[in-house]
Amino acid sequence: ICKSKNIKSTGFEFKKLKNTGDSRTTYVSPQGIQRFLSGNYRDSAEHVAFMVGLIHQNASATINAMEIRLRRSDTRTLLHIKPTNDGNYVRKPSPMFGKCVNFDTVHSRTSEGKIGDLNLCHFFLEH
Repeated sequence: ICKSKNIKSTGFEFKKLKNTGDSRTTYVSPQGIQRFLSGNYRDSAEHVAFMVGLIHQNASATINAMEIRLRRSDTRTLLHIKPTNDGNYVRKPSPMFGKCVNFDTVHSRTSEGKIGDLNLCHFFLEH
C-alpha cells in the first residue's frame, strides 16, 4: 500500500496509451492532463492528482516516450510544468509516493487563478 500524508483531495484521469504521437497528445490534451489545470477537475484536485495510463503492449517504450514528451519545451509550456532545482521536469522516483508511481510532474496553476501547484503522479498499468 502506498501512503502519503496531507492529501486533502485528489483526482484521477485514466487514458489508454499506445506508443504513438496521437496517444501522447491525447494524454496531455484538454481530455487528459489539462483537465486538472484548466478543465473540469481543476477545482477538485487541490494539490495532488493522478494520471493513470493503461498500456496494452510495449509498456517500457510507451512510458519512456511519455517522459520525453513531458520534457519537451512546448509541452512544458502548455502544461506549466515546473523544473526541479537541477532543471529536470520529470521527478523520478516520485517524491511523494516513491516507487508506487512511475514519476511525477509539478504544474503551476497561477494562470488559472489557483493558489499552489499541482503534483501530478503518473502511474502506468500494463494490461
